[in-house]
Amino acid sequence: MTETLTSNVTYVCPQCGPDPAGEAEHARTHHTLEGLIPVANKAEPLTSKECFTSFASYYDLLYADKDYAAEAKQIHEILRPHGDELSEAPRVLDLGCGTGGHMLELQKLGYEVTGIDASTEMVRIAREKGLHVRQADVRTVHVKDSFFDAVLALFHVASYQRTIADFEALVDTARQSLKAGGLFIFDLWDGPAVLTYPPSVRVKWASDAHTSLVRIARPHGRPMDSQFDIDYTLYIESLAGSTPLAGGTPLRDSSIRKLTETHTLRYWFGSELRDVLHGHRFEILTERVPERNDYSLQIVARYR
Repeated sequence: MTETLTSNVTYVCPQCGPDPAGEAEHARTHHTLEGLIPVANKAEPLTSKECFTSFASYYDLLYADKDYAAEAKQIHEILRPHGDELSEAPRVLDLGCGTGGHMLELQKLGYEVTGIDASTEMVRIAREKGLHVRQADVRTVHVKDSFFDAVLALFHVASYQRTIADFEALVDTARQSLKAGGLFIFDLWDGPAVLTYPPSVRVKWASDAHTSLVRIARPHGRPMDSQFDIDYTLYIESLAGSTPLAGGTPLRDSSIRKLTETHTLRYWFGSELRDVLHGHRFEILTERVPERNDYSLQIVARYR
C-alpha cells in the first residue's frame, strides 16, 4: 500500500512529541527522516501473493546486510554428507525464493536451482538476475515429480503459512518434488522462542548512494491463532538526480515516500510440525534450535 505524505496518521517525534503538521513537513524542516515515528492505523493482513508487492523494489537494499553466501554454504554443508545420493549437478527447488539471494549463491556452489515465489514483482527482479524462477503459490504449484535432490523454504516461508492446512500443502509440494531420500530444509518461527521473547518494535536502516530507507516493524500478537500481524512502514528517501528503485525518470529534487504492508506470520510447535511431516513420509533428521532473540527454528527432514 502506498500512502501520501499528508495522511491522517498520527506522527510522534521522540524529541518534541506529536507532529500535527504531518511527516513530510517535519522531515524537511525539523529532524532527519529517522527521527520521526509514525503511529499508523492498523491495516488488513496481506495474502502471501500480496506480501512484498510494494516493498519488492527495495527488498535487496533492505537486506544488503544478509549473508546469503554463508547461508548457502550452510545448506551445502547439510547436503554434502548425502553426496552419494545426489545428482551429478544437484537439483534444488527454492520455495518462496524472493529476489533469488540464496539461488545465486547456491548456483556458485554448483547447484542447479529453480525458484518459486508468489510475488510477481519479486519474480521479475529474480529473472532480471538471470535466475530460473516461476510465479506461483508454493502450496499449489506442481513442478516435476520426484525430480529434486533438495527442497528449500527459507527465511520463514513456512511461517507465512497461517493454518495447518496451508503448512500441509507446503509440505506436500516438497514431497511431490523430491526424489526418494531427498531433503526438505526449512525454517520457521519457533513457538517456545516467540513466547519466551515476544517480538517487539524494530527499526531497520539501509542506504546506498541514491536511496535511504527506514523500515519500522510493529508486531500485534494473536495468541488464539498462534500468529503475529507485523505492520511494516517503509520510508523511502530518494536523492535528487537519482532514479527511484521502483523505476521512473531521474528526480529533480529529493523526495520522501511511505509504503505500508501488514504481514501475518504463524509460530509453530514441535508436535504440530512432527504430525504434518510424519504424515507426509518425512523423517526429521535435525532441528537447530534458535538462540535468544532469534525465533528461527531450522528443520532438516528426509523424504522416505
